[in-house]
Amino acid sequence: MFEKFIKSLERDGNKSLIEAMLKGYNVLFENQDISFNPNIVKRIFPVKFLNTPDYATRGVMALNVVQTRPEWVVLVRCLNGDDDLNSVIAVATGSDLNNLTLDETPLIQGTEKWDEMGCEDPTFVDNGFYYTGVERDDNNDIKANLCFSDLAGRKRLIKRYTDSVDMIKEAELNSGKLYVEEVSDKPHISVINMHEKLHPKENTWYSKGLSTGPIKDNKMFFNGEDDNDNWRIGILDLDNASASEPIIWGGKICFSSGMCDNILFFHFNDNEIWGAELNDPSALTEAKSKKARSKYDKLEKNKVPLTEKERKEVFKKDAVWHYASSIDPNTGRKVKKVSAVWKSVDPKTKEATYITSTHRAYQTRKSLKAAINIYHSFIKGTA
Repeated sequence: MFEKFIKSLERDGNKSLIEAMLKGYNVLFENQDISFNPNIVKRIFPVKFLNTPDYATRGVMALNVVQTRPEWVVLVRCLNGDDDLNSVIAVATGSDLNNLTLDETPLIQGTEKWDEMGCEDPTFVDNGFYYTGVERDDNNDIKANLCFSDLAGRKRLIKRYTDSVDMIKEAELNSGKLYVEEVSDKPHISVINMHEKLHPKENTWYSKGLSTGPIKDNKMFFNGEDDNDNWRIGILDLDNASASEPIIWGGKICFSSGMCDNILFFHFNDNEIWGAELNDPSALTEAKSKKARSKYDKLEKNKVPLTEKERKEVFKKDAVWHYASSIDPNTGRKVKKVSAVWKSVDPKTKEATYITSTHRAYQTRKSLKAAINIYHSFIKGTA
C-alpha cells in the first residue's frame, strides 16, 4: 500500500514530498512497526542469526557486544518457553551482524537460588558481564537480583532484592557508577550504593517506568514506559537529568540493550534484535542543554535570599555544602557550611522556585522541602 502511495505521488510530480518522506520514514520499507527520529538515527537494520538452538526457539534479545575483531562476539538473552522465565545467556559469533551463529549450548543458565528462574540482560565489562538473576520468593512472587559472571560462566551474586525493592536489574557501568533499574512501586533508575535516583515523570512518555540503557559520552539511551505499557527509547543526559523525546519506538516494546561505536542495539517485542546506526547523538541533547542553560540563567538572574526561617530549615536538614563558611542560623555559630539550596522569584508572577545545583546538574522544585529532598537523593551525588 505504501509503495502504491509513493507511485501516485510520483505521477503527481510531488518529488520534494517523496524525498522528505523517505528521509524521515525509510524505516517503513524495512519494518512497518518501528519508527525513529531521523535527526538522531540514520537507519535501522535487523541483526540476523543463522541458527536456532533449542534454547532460543522463542527468540533472542538484549544483545551486548564483547568484541568486533577479528570477528564479532556478542552476548544475547535467549527464550524458549511460553513466558519470559527460564531465559539463558548465550554467545554468538560471526563475520558480521548478518551472519551470527549461536553456540550449541548456553554460556550460563539458572543453577543457583538467586537465578533459578532465568538469566537475563547481559552487560559486558572488561572481565565479564553483569546479568539479572530471576528467582521466586517464599510467596512464589518473581524477584530479580543483580549478578555477575565471567566469560567462563563462573557466576556470583552482587546484590539481592530487598523487602522494599522487588527487582534490581539491567546494570550499566559509567565513570565508576553502576546504574540499575530498580522496581518497587514503579520501575526507576538508581545508582548502586548512592542516593541518586531518576523516577518516572507524569504526563510524559515515561510516566510509568524507567529502565537503564547503554551509555556514551555521559548520555544514556534509556528505556521509558508509558501508561499504556509501551516501551520506547530516548536519550537521558546524565549531566543535567534531562530527557529527550523518544528516538526509537513501535509495537509494545522497543528496548535498548547495548552499543558499539555508533550502533545502538535494541530488541523489538522481546524476540527480534535490531541495530540503529546513529547520527551525532549530541544533536538533540545539546539543543535541550542550551534551553536548560537559558532557564538556569533566568533563575539565577532573579535570585533572592532565603528567609531566616528557610535557612534554618536548610541547615536543620543538612542540605549544605562544605566549601565555605557561614553563620548557622540555628546555633548562631560560624561553621564551614553554606546552603545548598537557593531561591529565585519570578518578578511578574512572584512565584518562588527553589534550586539546588552543582557544576554537573541542577534541579528545581516549587517547595523548599522538595528541593531539600532532591538535594539528598540526587544533586549531592553529582558533586
